[in-house]
Amino acid sequence: MDQMIGLLQAGHEIDIIATNVGGQPKIHPDIERFRLIDRTRYMGIPDNLYLKLLKVVWLIIINFHKAPHGIFRSLQFWSYGCWALDPYLRVIYGTILFLTQGENRYDVIHCHYGPSGVMGVYLRQIGVVKGKIITSFHGSDAYVYPKQWQRNVYENLFKLLDICTVGTHYLGQTVQALGAKAETIHKLPVGLDLTKFRYRQCELGSDGIVRIATTARLVEKKGLEYSIRAVAKVFHSLKIPLKYKIGGEGPLRPMLQDLICELGMDDQIELLGWIDQKECVELLEESHIFILPSVTAKDGNKEGQALVNQEAQAIGLPVISTDHNGIPEGILDGKSGFIVPERDVDALAEKIEFLVTHPECWVTMGAAGREFVEKNYEINQLNGQLLKIYEDLLSKPDEYSTH
Repeated sequence: MDQMIGLLQAGHEIDIIATNVGGQPKIHPDIERFRLIDRTRYMGIPDNLYLKLLKVVWLIIINFHKAPHGIFRSLQFWSYGCWALDPYLRVIYGTILFLTQGENRYDVIHCHYGPSGVMGVYLRQIGVVKGKIITSFHGSDAYVYPKQWQRNVYENLFKLLDICTVGTHYLGQTVQALGAKAETIHKLPVGLDLTKFRYRQCELGSDGIVRIATTARLVEKKGLEYSIRAVAKVFHSLKIPLKYKIGGEGPLRPMLQDLICELGMDDQIELLGWIDQKECVELLEESHIFILPSVTAKDGNKEGQALVNQEAQAIGLPVISTDHNGIPEGILDGKSGFIVPERDVDALAEKIEFLVTHPECWVTMGAAGREFVEKNYEINQLNGQLLKIYEDLLSKPDEYSTH
């Protein structure tokens, strides 16, 4: 969102193509302020594979007369190497959207997540859209999607894209191992608007309560079971007043709530449910320590950049996170926070206990974190890098011809 707003503020025109209307109960105020919904078109792709297939048949029937040549070409998937069912269906949905709803000529088509990139290069290959193709990988698209649809699902993408971006060097190595050419990979972290994350010195309040926070979806790869166990261990060991609030929603909520009860931490640990960015900032501002105990999920899913670690550091919180994917690239271990092994409750508890019992470290670590984020993750700086990537691409002749 901040990338799109930055492009608009710089005087560029954007259209937003999305799979479906989001299901969040709250809308970010900047979405309304910059009227991003008015710029958005939806493909309406169902999650269920059978519904996805039935709907695409119906869309072909009712739209074929509007653009018979383009839709027919999208069906010739064998001509373009589109052999896996999911990306093939995405191509047809995209074809119908672009051929029946207007604009299809762009300078740049920026595809967020690998599967969108697969669709983008196919659509350009069959002449449905025109423009340079950039694909940004974020995490699950590099770790889970290739396992679902076989490793070479990105073969055509890596042959035909112009540039791909990644948030961390670690993710870049993963994408290269999947088949991307090293010269096409650019590290471009997700940035944050520092005016929304105001730095303040982190100090213990008059009530003496140490306040710990996590903001994350309640899913396996966030590792919340381990932070809950670690906080409980510290509380029962030190017997000091503390509160641990977790902002976020997800399928593991019942299990995590049961665990909190089992550990006798009902009064100390609270699951807040879904929160928007304003509420996230308020949670961080009232806290003293931030934890993100990410792990590799059973299906291989991993974090991408874990931007929340930078958000917490921007506000001035010491951060405890894990040696997971590219997370160590986004924290100054021992200076702005601590990195511990995945799924290691004892190591988490040890660092929590250190910070809880050494509040004099909070200000120093918080200042180091803020300086680190200002230097590496400020959104305007990163948007400038993105525009430079666009400009460099547009200065080059088209390498891939369309039919």
